[in-house]
Amino acid sequence: MIQTTATNLRRNLFSLLEKVGEGETVTVTKGGKIVARILPEQRPDWRAKMPPGPKLLVPADEAFSPMPDEWGDLA
Repeated sequence: MIQTTATNLRRNLFSLLEKVGEGETVTVTKGGKIVARILPEQRPDWRAKMPPGPKLLVPADEAFSPMPDEWGDLA
C-alpha cells in the first residue's frame, strides 16, 4: 500500500495510477488524515455467477438423433 499526500498525488498522478493498475492501493492524506483510497479495479468473474447449464433429460444420442421427416411430402 502506498500512502501519499494530496499535493504529491497531484504532482505524480500518472505514475501513481500506473502503480494502481499493477495492483497497488494508494491512500491519499490531507492534513495528516486519510481522505481517499484509490483501489485497482476488480472485475467480477461473471462466469462464476452463472447457473450451471441445462441438463439433458434423455441420453445424448437420443436427443441429437435426426428427426423423422414428417413434412417432406408437404414441401
